[in-house]
Amino acid sequence: MRFRSILLLALPALATACQPALEAGPRVQFVGDARLTTTARRLTTPADTVTTRIYARADEDDDSPLERLLITVNYDPVPEPILPSPFPGERPKADIVYLDSTGFSLSELAFQSTQPTRSTSGAETWRYEVYDAKSRKGTRSLRLSLSRPDSATAVYHSYTATLTYTTTATTNTGRRFLALREGLALPGFSVRNLPANQQRIDLIYQFDKATSAATLSLRTDESLKLDWAARNTQIRNTTLDSVDFQSASTSQLLLSAYNSGTAFARPASTGPLRRGQVLAFLTAEGTAGLLRVQRLSTTNQKPLVVQVRIGRQ
Repeated sequence: MRFRSILLLALPALATACQPALEAGPRVQFVGDARLTTTARRLTTPADTVTTRIYARADEDDDSPLERLLITVNYDPVPEPILPSPFPGERPKADIVYLDSTGFSLSELAFQSTQPTRSTSGAETWRYEVYDAKSRKGTRSLRLSLSRPDSATAVYHSYTATLTYTTTATTNTGRRFLALREGLALPGFSVRNLPANQQRIDLIYQFDKATSAATLSLRTDESLKLDWAARNTQIRNTTLDSVDFQSASTSQLLLSAYNSGTAFARPASTGPLRRGQVLAFLTAEGTAGLLRVQRLSTTNQKPLVVQVRIGRQ
């Protein structure tokens, strides 16, 4: 996460999507670029990502700097797999704080992020709010939707997620935090000091640059040094291959695969992962599933691509 003060002329075209009628306070706009999402979109891939960039400027008519950036997302219905309801008013919804950042004082800022999208059918509305020293705010919003033809019939939920790992020369904050039921892979700033988000997380992706080893760990892994409230997800190793993974097509078969698994050498961590490896898990809610390592890479952001199958509640 990085803020920077920038000149307007240095930015690509600024999108002119709807914003509330101009009043005194910050101005917020989406930055337009072929690689960026600036308008409502219908998603085609579950657990995909979108990249957005906003530009915010303090009110030019007074001396009130920008002091807070808040990004939230509303899910309709909730992002985890549930049985669909024909009555929209009865569908449970959820709000998540993606980023709440303070501690800066700027006349203008730009912020770019690559955000996870839902793996289940429904809509999500991202809201970007920038506050100034007088608590006035400027706002932009972005609506995304996903329709899955198997939403009403599938007996298990499936998705493919890409976990990335980035570091700088001075920090080691590249961990990705995976919520298995929802299929959301959150960056560190989305869980730091946000207990509601922490409670969703089942697995943490780490990459050891010294050994070029990718690992997945439970939140209870002592090496992570996470002082979070308990969430009793469990993982087990299996001897399953890709054919076995594809054949696990019912909740009963997923639970059987977990029951037949064995503990890892360190029960809270997979140790170095290998391509094609299949591990079994049981979430804190008692839902069993399988995770298959589809691809490993040591380039750039160290992407780890995983396929997940999990029973539906």
